[in-house]
Amino acid sequence: MVNNMKVKLHKSCVIGKGLVGREGQVVDVDDAIAKLLINSGAGKKTEEDADITAYTKAQIITAIDGLDIEDEALWAKDGKPKVPGIEDALGGNITAAQRDEAWAEYSA
Repeated sequence: MVNNMKVKLHKSCVIGKGLVGREGQVVDVDDAIAKLLINSGAGKKTEEDADITAYTKAQIITAIDGLDIEDEALWAKDGKPKVPGIEDALGGNITAAQRDEAWAEYSA
């Protein structure tokens, strides 16, 4: 019997048999794929009942404002802050869509 695990993706990647997962997405994959995603840094294990925390746009903007602009690990090539960096600042999970909405307002 194959066990499944939920993994929150830190970046878009192939998650098996031509399926593509997007940054910030929580995917339910078998343990072998989950371990590959986690060990490669592409994702992290997430609790089944606590996938996404309800943060306001203002809270996400405050977290973005506090990110070190010199730390390249926190920023994507397109200039947006990476979801995991914001999550670390907040102490919980957000989606890429939440980041995008907050970033649009922050960078306007």
